[in-house]
Amino acid sequence: MTGEDFGEVCYTESSGGGRLISTPSDVLTFAARFDQISAKALMEGPSRDLIRSLMEAVR
Repeated sequence: MTGEDFGEVCYTESSGGGRLISTPSDVLTFAARFDQISAKALMEGPSRDLIRSLMEAVR
């Protein structure tokens, strides 16, 4: 997230709560991780189909 008043920040969640990260080097690290994950992710339709088939398999 970017804002004129606060620059670039990111938010990460974990069990028990979340964390707002504002250190520029840490924000850059999280942005790189997000880009890596996004590059491997399926598009919306195939992702939905995969989730649906996995849910049916565990019933």
